Order: sequence, then structure tokens, then C-alpha cells
Amino acid sequence: MTTESLQPAIAGLRTRPFQGAADIPAMARVANACSAADALEVKRDAEQMAKDYASFNDCDPHQDVLLVEVYGDLVAYSRVWRWHEDESLMLHSQLGFVRPDWQGRGIGRFLQRWIEQRHREVAAQQAGTATHWHQVFLQEGEKRRLALMEKSGYKPERYFLEMLHSDLAHAPDFQLPDGLELRPVLPEHHRQIWDAHREALHDHWGIAAQRPEDYERWRQSKVFQPERWQIAWDIAHDTVAGQVKTWIDEDYNRIFDKRRGYTEHISVARPWRRRGVARALVAQSLRALAEAGMTESHLGVDSNSLTGAVRVYEDCGFRTIKRNTLYRKPMAPVG
Repeated sequence: MTTESLQPAIAGLRTRPFQGAADIPAMARVANACSAADALEVKRDAEQMAKDYASFNDCDPHQDVLLVEVYGDLVAYSRVWRWHEDESLMLHSQLGFVRPDWQGRGIGRFLQRWIEQRHREVAAQQAGTATHWHQVFLQEGEKRRLALMEKSGYKPERYFLEMLHSDLAHAPDFQLPDGLELRPVLPEHHRQIWDAHREALHDHWGIAAQRPEDYERWRQSKVFQPERWQIAWDIAHDTVAGQVKTWIDEDYNRIFDKRRGYTEHISVARPWRRRGVARALVAQSLRALAEAGMTESHLGVDSNSLTGAVRVYEDCGFRTIKRNTLYRKPMAPVG
């Protein structure tokens, strides 16, 4: 892709593609500087970033990443990726970072043009009749990026809440309904738990189509902490009725001086919905985190959840601390 005609007129500026793991430390520094400027509690670890970039299956970093340097110093970069939500919809996502000391000079606008041009090129290569959309997820606080998205024609599509329970010493005590029991998670349960969660989320908004490699990627991820999970089993049918896959991010807690756990990946099988299963499992998760020495728990939720999830979490003592936004823009493929 030719980018020279789009570049801002800055002495010493040049763009180049991603060249491998050697680029990662400087990229992490740029992203972390942006997160700090936006007061986001996000800090990227270069070693973990390198592992992620080596295992992406929804983008090719050598084609889908653009770096911006000024006299050899990395000042910005963007990455794009894509996936099919279903056969009729392909979403093209993005991220972009401009180091705070280089913002306001046209680099962000330049990267946004490159992002959308790359999206259109990829869309033109796709077979079938799927509709293509640009997409970006912005956290509350990313004011400069938000202004750029709005100027570029993006509109809010969905809002997602971050919620926090900050008093685990007084977690609620909801009980599971009759017919269910908690069981320790054994290795032979992992696939059944995964499949039950995917099935329970089938009717939720925005769930991407499953790929064969997703299960193994999940098993290798940092959220895979089965010793902390709360899994309710239907005794009569020996099936998973509900689950909360609790986890703790020790690196985050060390960096930001927190004692936070996560009450996440929550689902209830359809026959057991609206019977108090989610409340009971969330309450058990909170108690388990307190026993592990945590003082607070975090979760994310779709504000428009059809299952009434926000009310469930409020009943369990969570309060909303941030509202993040998913933006979309329609795209016509080139070619």
C-alpha cells in the first residue's frame, strides 16, 4: 500500500510495515503513553504483546500494522483485524496510538485514512455477499480518539458498562435453586464448560462465529484459571446450567497496586434462566475472591443485555464506573 500521498508534512517522518518482535517494545511504550495520558488503567507488557502478535489469526501484522517514525523514533502505530459475526456481516476493527507529544499534528488523521483504506482492500478480497462495516471500541476517557471517530463518520452502535464491587467483605449470599450443585472443575470438564458457555451466548448480541482454534487459545490465555471458576451443574441431567469463570490478573494488581479479581464470562443455560442462578454464582465468585485476598471485583456488561444482566449485578453489589462505546461506520468494498 502506498502511503506517501497521505502523510502529514513533518520533517523526518516516514512510515513502514511491522518487521517483527524487535518492534514490540517501542510499540508498547507508545500505547502505554497514550493510556496514561487518557487516565486508563492499561499497561501493555512487551513480552505478552510479542506472544499475541505471534499468534494472531484474524490479522497479518506484516500487512495489517503501520508504524510511523520521525527520524527513526516510533511516534505512532495502527493495527487492523477482522472477523465474521455471521455469514452476512464482516466487521473490520482497528486500534491506533499517537504518542501524546506528537498529537495534534495530523498523524492520527493520516493513520485513520490508512486504516479505512486497508479495511476496504481486505473487504474487496472477500468472497460472498457479506455486509462490511468499520468498527472501533473506545473506552471512556479516550477523548482525542473519540473526536477523530466522530469526524470520520462513526456512530455509536452499543454501550458497554464497566462495573465494580468494592466491598468483598460483605458479598451477598444468594443460593442456587434446587436441582443444581457446585462441583470442582476437573480437566475432563473443560470442553463441556466451553461448549455450554458458547451455547448460552448464542442469542447474545455481537458474538463472533466460533473458529476451530478458539478453544485452544482460550486454554492458553491468562483468564484460564479453572481452580477459581464457579460452575453450577444440573444434577438430573449432568449438564452445565450456569457458570462464572472468575480470574485474577496478578500483573495488573502489581502495576496498579490493586487487589482486584474479575467476575466474568457469566452465562446461564436457557432452561435455568430467571431462577436466580446468575446471582448465586456471582455471589459465590465474590466470596471466593475475598478468600483469595482480593478487596474488589470488576466485570464488563452489555448495557442493552436482554437477560437483565445489569440489574443482576446491581443486586449483587456492583456499581457502574465507566461507560465504553462501540462505534461503527458502513463500508463499501473497493475493487
